[in-house]
Amino acid sequence: MTKRSEEQVYALAKKRVGARKDFTLHMVVYLVVNALLICLWLFVSGRGFPWFVFPLGGWGIGLVSHYFFSRSV
Repeated sequence: MTKRSEEQVYALAKKRVGARKDFTLHMVVYLVVNALLICLWLFVSGRGFPWFVFPLGGWGIGLVSHYFFSRSV
């Protein structure tokens, strides 16, 4: 096992906290924007074709990959 200095441990912890904060911000923006898209679909489109699933799913794939990346840091 490798012994790390206190500075290395602090730098790693700072990097992990930053990655988790970035993911949390990404998730909040995802939820807000997609909620707005769903509301737009409900009130403007007259509940026609559910087009909002395309940005929801595509962006969701990116969000899931961001989650796994932030956990691996």
